[in-house]
This record gives sequence, C-alpha cells and structure tokens, in this order.
Amino acid sequence: MVHKFIFTAALKNVSKTKRAPSVNFAQCFNHKQRRLECKVCRDICPKNAITYDKQIRVDSELCNGCHLCHGSCPLRCISPSRAFIKHYDDTLQVCCKHGGAHAGIGVPCVASLPWDFYATLSHRSPIAIITGHCDTCAFGAREHVELIFAQLQSFFGDSYINKISRQTKSDDAEYSRREILGIFARKAKPPADVAISETYRDLLLGELDDPSAYNWPTFHINGSCVGCGVCEKLCPHEAIKMNGGKPSHNPLNCINCGLCKSACPKKSILLNGV
Repeated sequence: MVHKFIFTAALKNVSKTKRAPSVNFAQCFNHKQRRLECKVCRDICPKNAITYDKQIRVDSELCNGCHLCHGSCPLRCISPSRAFIKHYDDTLQVCCKHGGAHAGIGVPCVASLPWDFYATLSHRSPIAIITGHCDTCAFGAREHVELIFAQLQSFFGDSYINKISRQTKSDDAEYSRREILGIFARKAKPPADVAISETYRDLLLGELDDPSAYNWPTFHINGSCVGCGVCEKLCPHEAIKMNGGKPSHNPLNCINCGLCKSACPKKSILLNGV
C-alpha cells in the first residue's frame, strides 16, 4: 500500500498572486546583519522573480510557484502559499509535479520543502522521494536535493535506511471521481487533512519520543571567543544563550542557518553536521 498525500492547492488552479510565497523580512539574514549579503533565494530562483533592494521582494508575475526559495532559505523567512495535504494510507511518496508524477505528494520540486518536514513525514512511516526528473530539471536544484538527503542521513544515522528511499519513478495512483473533485474544489478541509506551515521544527519535535536520540546539527567554539554575545542577539530561534561569558547551544531550536557563524567577529563558531 502507498501513503497517498496530495496537495489540494494544485498550481494550475491557483492565481499568480496566491502562488507566490510570502516573505517575513524581519527574519531575513540580510535584515539581521548587514556585513554579509545572503543571495540564496535569488540564486536558486529559476525565473529571477526575487529582488533585493533594502528588502526581499517576490514578483508574482514572474514567480512560477516552484517554492525553491522556501526550501532553501537558511532562516526560513520565506513561507509557501497555503496548502493542505490529505492522508490516505501506508508508504509515502514525494513526487515532482514537473516530472509528470501522478502519485503521492505532488510538489513543485522535491527541494521546495526543507529536510525537517521530510523527517517528520518519515518518522510516521517510510517515505520514497522520487528524483528521476532531477538531472534534466530546468530549476537546477539537484545540488539542493542532494543536500536534503545528506541532512536526513546525518539526522537519522543508522535508521535512515529504514525511513528514506530514493526512487526514479513513482507508482501509479487510482482515485475515484469524488476524490478528484474534492481535491480541486478547495472547500473546507476535511478532519483528516494536515496543514502545512513554516513551523516544521515544531512538527518534528512533536513526533519524536526522545529528541536526544538523533544527530541534530550543532556547533563548537574555538579559543578565540571573547563572549561578546553577538550570536545570542542575532539567533532567530533563540538557540544560543550566553552562559558564563560563553555561548551555550540548544540544537533542538537550531535550524543550522549559519547566521551566528557568519556574524561572529572573531570567527569562533564552527558548525558541525551537514
């Protein structure tokens, strides 16, 4: 059996304005600090729909709704247009809509969701990520897809092989006429639906019985630290607290954005993990 999850907001049925992601610039890397400019969202956008002039802007006329900016944003300041997934049965497939897949979660790109959302889904049941279209994809997101696999493998360790698989082709899915009409009607969500939000870390932590059993990305401090507290002030998720003149780190809050490392005036922070 296959877990069939389907986005109820199909791209072809969503207006250009609703298709474009929203940006919370107060959380943006470039708002948090001005010394190093982050260009991740602009570099990954295949339509050059994102510009930066004092703040990030998304041109809804150019945006094709791929949401690669959302999946790659290190500080998670870019949110997807609202969508829901419907839960059916047993092993979950995540499929690229542009690759012609017709089963599982039909996402604009498998890199449009961050690693901790995949970790949440795979904790509930095994998942298969379909990557057969990645090599010829016009989005050019293959490198980011590989990073997601590496992050998941690092997080789960030995149990990764039982949770995540990679396939080049999706299984066919059969839906009744009523199911298809219900998917595209976009009326009030059924009780079985799950809302997709930007709080992926909260979703993941809510699934784990023992969060300490996993390999969370963290950092260590070299001897050059002077206890200035810049890292604590800039951390967007309160993962760093100064303790006795040295920063202490809570990896459960950390999304490994790298802002602390980039902003540290003494280059004292070294990130571990992927």
